[in-house]
Amino acid sequence: MSKIGSAVEKYASAVKALEEVKGELLDAVIKYIIANSYLPKRCTESAIVEALGIPRSIIRRVLTDLTEEPVLRIEDYGTIKPYSLEGIGYAIDRNYVSFGREEIKELLGAKDMSKRIKDQPTIGYPQIQRDLPDGRVVVRYRGPAANRCLERLTGRFSGYMGANIDARLSDAFGEETINDLELLCPEIEAFGKTVGVPSFLGTLLSKELIDVDPQSPAEEVRRSLIAAIEAQLQFVSKRLEAFARLLEEKGYDGTIEHFKDHIPSEERYVGENYPPFDYRFRNEYLWATTLALREGCAVAEKIGADAKLLKGLRKLADSLDLALEHKYRGKEREGLSLAEWFNSKAGGKIDR
Repeated sequence: MSKIGSAVEKYASAVKALEEVKGELLDAVIKYIIANSYLPKRCTESAIVEALGIPRSIIRRVLTDLTEEPVLRIEDYGTIKPYSLEGIGYAIDRNYVSFGREEIKELLGAKDMSKRIKDQPTIGYPQIQRDLPDGRVVVRYRGPAANRCLERLTGRFSGYMGANIDARLSDAFGEETINDLELLCPEIEAFGKTVGVPSFLGTLLSKELIDVDPQSPAEEVRRSLIAAIEAQLQFVSKRLEAFARLLEEKGYDGTIEHFKDHIPSEERYVGENYPPFDYRFRNEYLWATTLALREGCAVAEKIGADAKLLKGLRKLADSLDLALEHKYRGKEREGLSLAEWFNSKAGGKIDR
């Protein structure tokens, strides 16, 4: 019997080790797709095998598993059959992938190239190419998988922090009116198309610029644009400030507990084919949001937005990033407000 018991223990240990290795492989493959989705040729089975240095049979098994579930899908570019990201939210909720703070910056940030890619397809969302006066070429883009991941993670953060706003709207207008408005979604969508502004900043700022007369003096347009983007930044800032207050009151662990019953509205998988998911607030949601905020600050800085506002927003982003990474315990237990705690940890430096 002792031999049987020993064999069972060895088998259980081997299964656990195998699961851990498989988890590492899933994580590596998903991150590889995110990092290389701009170049479809790099996302084929053969390219992944070569890049990761893992036997083809193993990579094929991992890719098959991820395409049988809604994580990856195979695209068709004629002779090229690359893998693309389908469901990063699903992968996160199944614990197939997780991201550190620096990984979020590296994988999801806007990218630069000093030359055009020739003789192979590229995909960027968006992609801009510019010939500089000195003869150099700049190509700037975010890969489609990175873009999808950033959109999903920031959307998750907004979902957690937007719950109270939904309740306030219901209080303000009444549940019956809110329900009626939900039924008017097609009409709301149609009306939204009438307020678009045909400009390179129109997507972001159209609603804020609808009062601007097309014949307005240039300086008035400038002021309106600055005011519009500052309003957008303030909107994001309000959610981050609310999150900061939660951290000060409850600490990191208490904040995670505060959100324990939240299930992402866009991904609720049910049925026998889907085992229980690990729905919880994750640091990545905040880190993706602060990344997007910093990129917004870069745009605002370029058009002359208030420097004091931008400095404050960047410091808020830095303090929240660090608070989650170091699991800030709250004002009472730390004996320091979040701002004081951040200054003690980082010396008040602003991470650009």
